[in-house]
Amino acid sequence: PNVVLLDWKMPMLSGIKYLITIRFTEEGNKPVAVFCTAETNRPHLEGIAAGGNEYIMKPFDSDFI
Repeated sequence: PNVVLLDWKMPMLSGIKYLITIRFTEEGNKPVAVFCTAETNRPHLEGIAAGGNEYIMKPFDSDFI
């Protein structure tokens, strides 16, 4: 895929663990990884440090955009 949307809490594997797993594959740096989550108690930098390209907070506020 070109883009992967991840959440912190996923059914079988956390978004962080999934991202770390794909980043260590041969083609792992190709998809852009975006965290899209309502988790506010975790630092945004944790997702970026794991290989994420961007972080989007939920719920979305269309008035803010």
